Amino acid sequence: MPNFAALTDGFAICPPSEFTNPPVTNIVYSQSVVAGGSSTNISTLKAVNATANATALYHLDLTDFLCRTSAGKGVTVTGIAFFYTFVAAVLTAAPTLVIVGQTFPAAAAAAAAPTALTTLGGTITTTPASPAVAIPTAGQFYTTLFNLGAPVLLNSALQRVLAEFGVPMTAGGTFHLAGAQVLCSASPY
Repeated sequence: MPNFAALTDGFAICPPSEFTNPPVTNIVYSQSVVAGGSSTNISTLKAVNATANATALYHLDLTDFLCRTSAGKGVTVTGIAFFYTFVAAVLTAAPTLVIVGQTFPAAAAAAAAPTALTTLGGTITTTPASPAVAIPTAGQFYTTLFNLGAPVLLNSALQRVLAEFGVPMTAGGTFHLAGAQVLCSASPY
């Protein structure tokens, strides 16, 4: 989980270990290392699509356990940049981002169901407007930035906020996520 507690504005880097992957038919996930430029090894979370077109999913929990809960205080997520590379004919379309929130019940004697997932973030703008789907040269990575049209304030002790990065893949493709950069501002006091 990213630690936004000390930020007043800027970004938090989220390595591949911060992501989880829900089960997706035909997709197998594993930790991997990719040779980057200048002979450096870069840790990634690899998705391999074995047999048929499918969308690999990478989940990043944005909920910050050290965030303020006072009205108007806390961290505001304004965008997320993802760092990735792939081999073979992998992408059938550009990667996507969805931000969802779910509110859990307050402490009470009776149990209650959490709210249904709600889409957050407004209209999301992608930079570049048409993310690359061409296979990069070995050792090269792409960066795609998703700016939120309605920034998301993280200041509820009962709300969980999740970013879902979707990668539409062809059969036989291998995709490597090297991590993300969460852009944010904060009003800690």
